[in-house]
Amino acid sequence: IARQVYGNDHLQVAFALHRLARAHLSAEDGDYSHCEALEEECLRIVKNQLGPDHPDFARPLNTLAMAYKEQGKYAAAESHIAEALRILKQKLGSNHPDVGYTVLNYALIFIKQGKYSEAEPLIAQGLGIVRGYFGSTHPAVAECLSGLATTFSEEGNFTAAEPLFEEALKIARQVYGNDHLQVAFALHRLARAHLSAEDGDYSHCEALEEECLRIVKNQLGPDHPDF
Repeated sequence: IARQVYGNDHLQVAFALHRLARAHLSAEDGDYSHCEALEEECLRIVKNQLGPDHPDFARPLNTLAMAYKEQGKYAAAESHIAEALRILKQKLGSNHPDVGYTVLNYALIFIKQGKYSEAEPLIAQGLGIVRGYFGSTHPAVAECLSGLATTFSEEGNFTAAEPLFEEALKIARQVYGNDHLQVAFALHRLARAHLSAEDGDYSHCEALEEECLRIVKNQLGPDHPDF
């Protein structure tokens, strides 16, 4: 519809391309090559309409970097995320949450390569920006913590993942209360980390999942897929 209404070179088309690319990136079986093609077209339009130093040029760069990360194209991922970070710092300031999210994405690229010593200062910097902007118990902070922890888990580093999942769970309890589905999902993620760890704490895993089951049963019923 956007193409029909505005033509192929309009910003509304660029924004639609970016949203679709992010959906492909986030899907469980993400189509990363399609994501790349969409964001390349988005970048071309934004560059022509707003220039290469606009924050809206940085956002598809960010998504492209994550698509490259998932495909193991780490040099391309790093160059794109570095350029996005440069633009956002210049245009929005070093303490803007978009800068924090981008710094954390930079950290994810290093985590994916097992370069934990390079990721650690970026994690501290990114979380510091997000916490400073929203406060330490905001859902945005919990989302960042869970994203980092999930990537650590995928790489088999459960020692790093568990405290991040635990902090995300603590925030979820404070924000939503103990009987909310967001708490159940946080419990489940932490339980899976305990289960997968080499020295897995299985009794703790059991307790977490029992609490998760109770919440999901009360909120969605015992026949829901999330149960």
